[in-house]
Amino acid sequence: MADTSPNLQPGLSSMSDPILFADDLSFPESPRWYGDTLWLSDVHNFCLLQLNEEGQVVRSWPVPGRPAGLGFTPDGVLLMATALDRKILRIDDDHIEMLADLSHLTTGLLNDMVVAADGTLYVGDTGYDISSGDPACPGRVICRRPDGTAFIAAEDIGFPNGMAITPDGGTLYVAETFSKRISRYSIEFDGRLADRTIHAELEGLVDGICLDAEGSLWAARIQASTFIRIDRGGREIDQVSVAPFWAIACMLGGAQRKTFFMCAAEITDGADGRPARRGMIFTKDVSVPGAGLP
Repeated sequence: MADTSPNLQPGLSSMSDPILFADDLSFPESPRWYGDTLWLSDVHNFCLLQLNEEGQVVRSWPVPGRPAGLGFTPDGVLLMATALDRKILRIDDDHIEMLADLSHLTTGLLNDMVVAADGTLYVGDTGYDISSGDPACPGRVICRRPDGTAFIAAEDIGFPNGMAITPDGGTLYVAETFSKRISRYSIEFDGRLADRTIHAELEGLVDGICLDAEGSLWAARIQASTFIRIDRGGREIDQVSVAPFWAIACMLGGAQRKTFFMCAAEITDGADGRPARRGMIFTKDVSVPGAGLP
C-alpha cells in the first residue's frame, strides 16, 4: 500500500508524525478508548468494531439501524445510538438489547453521544435527514437519565455532532457542524442543560471532539482535513493535518491517554455512480493526556 501518512503541521504539542493505525474501514466515527482497546462505529459498513492496540479488528457486531454515538456506563457497559431507528442499544459481550427508543423525541437522526459519570447520556438529534434531501432544520440534544426518563435538553443547534464532558461533570461541549462552532452548556444537578455560550467560532465544518488535561479541546475540521486544538479561551493553538482525507472524529487513548486517535475518510465517485468510501485511523503521540468524557 502506498504511504498515505499525512504531514504534521507546526504546533505546540507535536511529538511525532501521525502514523496509519487502521485501514479498510468505511466511515469511522465516535472512537472510544476503553479496556485497552479502541471502539468505534464504522457507519457505512453498519457495524460496531473493537480494535486492539495494533489496530487489528478483534470483534465486530452488525448494527442494522446504522451505528452512531458510543459511550460506556459507570459499570463498563457499552451504549450505542442508532441513527436510522433512533434507539439506544445496550451491548454486553454478545448480547445486544434495546435500552431506549427515542424516536418520539427525535426529529432527524441520532448522531454522536456522550455518557456522563453517573450514567446520564446526551445524544444529538440532527433535526433532519441530511442524506434524504430534507430541508435543513435545527437539531437538539436529548438527555436520558439512568432512571429511564428522557427529554429535550437543548434546542436550536446547527446539526449537533461531537460532544464532551469536563472532568468535574459540570460542563458539556457540543460541536455544531453547520453552524461552524462549538457551544458550551452547564450541566444541572438533574441532567438539564443551561447557560449556553459559544466557546469557539470556527472556519469550516466541525465534527468529533475530545478534551485534554489542560482543558483544551481537540476538534475535527472535516473538509479542512485538520484536527485542531482549541484552548480554554476558544483560540486555536495546534493542528494536525490528515490531508487529503476528511477529518471525522478523535479520541485521546492508550495507556496514559497520550495517543491521539484520528478518524479520517476519503469519499470519491464510485463506478456505479454512488459514493465510494474509504475510512482509516491515524495516531500521533501528544504531550498532554486526555481528560473528561468520552
